Amino acid sequence: MFLAVFLLIMVPVVLIWIGDATGVTHFSDIYGPWVFWNELSGPSFVILFFSVIGLTAAIMYLVMVALDTTEGGW
Repeated sequence: MFLAVFLLIMVPVVLIWIGDATGVTHFSDIYGPWVFWNELSGPSFVILFFSVIGLTAAIMYLVMVALDTTEGGW
């Protein structure tokens, strides 16, 4: 359960790191405040979208493992 909570706390850090690695955090410096799809924002959005899905799945898996009742808890 500790790992699930730790991962939940670290999600923003991971997303900021991925944003820095893909260059999406500097998007407004380059293109201004308007958001539009181009060769920089499109792949970054897809990478971050699947990262959020993966992190959510990892948190769900860790909670499921922490609350496992394989010995007949019912």
